[in-house]
Amino acid sequence: MATEAPDKHTRRRHIVLNSHPSGGQTPIAIDWGADNPESRGPVVTNLSGDGRHNTIGTHSGSYSIYRALAVAAGALDPSHRPDLTNTAPVAPIGPHRQWSEPHRIVSLDPYGHLVTECFEQELRDGVDIRPSIAVTRARLSLPELMHTNTSGLAPDGHILLESGEINVTKVALEPVWHLPGVAARFGLEEHELRRILYEQTGGMFSDLVTRNDLKVFLPPIGGATVYIFGNPEYLVDDKHRLTCRVHDECNGSDVFGSDICTCRPYLVHGIEECVREAQQDGVGLVVYNRKEGRALGEVTKFLVYNARKRQLGGDRADAYFERTECVAGVQDVRFQELMPDVLNWLGITQIDRFVSMSNMKYDALVAQGIQVGERVSIPDALIPDDAQVEMEAKKAAGYFTSGDVLSDDDLAKTRGRQLENATARSLLSASAVRERSHWILEAAKSDGLTHFRVNLDALLPCATLVANETRSNYPNLDVPYHSRWRHFETSAGDLSKTTLGMPTPGDLEYCRAAIDLSVVSVLLDAGAGDTWCYRDEITQTQYERSEGLAVASLRLFDSGLFSSDPGQRHRVDSAALSRLDSSRLQSGLQVTEGNPLPGIDQRVTLLNALGHALSDHPRTDSLERPANLVLNGIDGDTIRADELLSHLLRKLNSIWPQGFYYHNQPLGDVGCHPAADQAQLGSGLVPFHKLSQWLVYSLLEPLEWGGIIVTELDGLTGLPEYRNGGLLIDSGVILPVNPDLYDQPLTPDSEPIVEWRALTVALLDELAPLVRNCLGLEAHAFPLARMLQGGTWSAGRRIAKEKRPNAAPPLTLQLTGTVF
Repeated sequence: MATEAPDKHTRRRHIVLNSHPSGGQTPIAIDWGADNPESRGPVVTNLSGDGRHNTIGTHSGSYSIYRALAVAAGALDPSHRPDLTNTAPVAPIGPHRQWSEPHRIVSLDPYGHLVTECFEQELRDGVDIRPSIAVTRARLSLPELMHTNTSGLAPDGHILLESGEINVTKVALEPVWHLPGVAARFGLEEHELRRILYEQTGGMFSDLVTRNDLKVFLPPIGGATVYIFGNPEYLVDDKHRLTCRVHDECNGSDVFGSDICTCRPYLVHGIEECVREAQQDGVGLVVYNRKEGRALGEVTKFLVYNARKRQLGGDRADAYFERTECVAGVQDVRFQELMPDVLNWLGITQIDRFVSMSNMKYDALVAQGIQVGERVSIPDALIPDDAQVEMEAKKAAGYFTSGDVLSDDDLAKTRGRQLENATARSLLSASAVRERSHWILEAAKSDGLTHFRVNLDALLPCATLVANETRSNYPNLDVPYHSRWRHFETSAGDLSKTTLGMPTPGDLEYCRAAIDLSVVSVLLDAGAGDTWCYRDEITQTQYERSEGLAVASLRLFDSGLFSSDPGQRHRVDSAALSRLDSSRLQSGLQVTEGNPLPGIDQRVTLLNALGHALSDHPRTDSLERPANLVLNGIDGDTIRADELLSHLLRKLNSIWPQGFYYHNQPLGDVGCHPAADQAQLGSGLVPFHKLSQWLVYSLLEPLEWGGIIVTELDGLTGLPEYRNGGLLIDSGVILPVNPDLYDQPLTPDSEPIVEWRALTVALLDELAPLVRNCLGLEAHAFPLARMLQGGTWSAGRRIAKEKRPNAAPPLTLQLTGTVF
């Protein structure tokens, strides 16, 4: 790979000060159409308007606009010339024979780093010649190597330091386009390239068409950065192997770790391979090009993300490239034909290991005479789950892979699994609960349901009833959140405060204990039936239904039943939950033959499953507490309510003993109804996630005590349980098509119950603005979390007591302990 080149001190000594033909100056004779950079002379820009320049545009690429703004703002003197003292390259690059070959390097100036060496006198004379390339040294700090090094690399003290830092030589290059050469590279006529550049930039560079004598263009785009691992001189010495990755910018993944693509994992893998090569007396090279979103830009990329995820069937390999083309009109505009210029500038003629799957990059290198040996694809273990779609799409499109390329049948199966997974994931959100419940309501409005119809004329009287109930319960309308914590506020006082003490703002340990209590208490809070009660020995008070379950769970928590450490009673951990059995829970809940509690076995199974789920997700410490699982989903001091719900659904959906499974994907509290099959996907699935949403509502206050605010509360829905649903039936908003339905025993997954629950969710949305209007409150002051408390749940219980002596729900329910 070694090459010969002319002495750098004899080249490019001529300076060219050309002018517009009408400017009155006589240009110095030079071959403006020269095909090699050495004959063209230096890149001279001029912003003063005196005509002394030989380029179109100015240095700094896209950053030239910021420079203009700095001048406009008075922060930069427009006549400033850079002081280039001590800015010369720290390592010699070139000259190489490729620099002098016609049209071999057309998108950068190979002499752009030698300004101070070649043009000292011209710089002293005030000619504005600026470097377009800079060479320096640096250390890279990658968390993957500094903190979690799984690459097998050992520090050598030279390339990879004990700290995990990596020594590199790095080079920044600005684009410098020789228009005749660029046109030739793409097989275009130069005048055609100029015309299209002029048109597609809105006439920004009129000189492109008016100055045919100016052949060099400084485009306002991003450049490239080169990282050299090991001795730069080895790049052109065929005695030393070269590992190379050419990487196109992906800010979301490279910097912020977005997992929808493989960019950062592949970049880090490439760096690791470069370090490994340098440690073995070779050299590594990473070329990082600013071509965000396949050079379509980040806005276009994000629009494509939305289109991919929202299309019929979700994100799919078979539509991966098509979605980009629908938005942008083209799949990719990186045009790797210009990419090899950087490697030609470095003098490279052979790459021993090329860390890339891209056939476009490979073909561009080979077309420029650069030999490529081994190709290295990304290891499967480094591919994020959300990036599997991208990888299968690229493999199917012919990208290089060292693994198997799926057959058409296997690809069809993969598409099916992706479709199923996308459908399942789409249901793990409050927005899916709301959307599909409103589908059921729309069907009801046109009498399209089998079991229920709706009487919208009864909504306003129902809203008045709820508003009056709210004023009765909270005369000053200072309504707290609907949450488990309200059930601790009994006639004997707030039992949570007498157990845990008063919360102190910002007390994270109190917050953790309160979260632990919330989780187990909510999971125990399903229908208690109309015969069970709990007698609290401390307050000598008997409690029933939800209050009874709340007080019982509080006493069990205080007894240390849910903790494996007798010295830390006020915590919940996986070990205690996993070994909990029916006899201990029955005893704690005072369940006997004469005091039966429906679904006791299901509740035990649910808590056992929670313990196993916590063991599967240990995070910040060895306690494996529910509080850790909750807090690990929160980054910062705020989180949206729907984001918190989605986090909990992803982590806990497998715990529900009667949860719905869709193609082996646990979905939790989900039912089926034909009116919810509008998307022709998911077999009419209707998600509810009642206990999970009840848990989020019940976490609002504990998180606030820890200094974390949950925002956008109306991102959640009303709760589809029998108090809210009973209110809507008892007030005449929801009516059974056949009155015999009242007497039929109904299971939670039966079609009538799915209809009823979905109508409850949707109609609570319809009821909310009417109730607010009655109370004279705005939505931000009276979200669903307050209306439920004020509110619909209380009114549902009150009207149930008036209509039925035991305050039972209007429908005959088979309670399971995990739904209602």
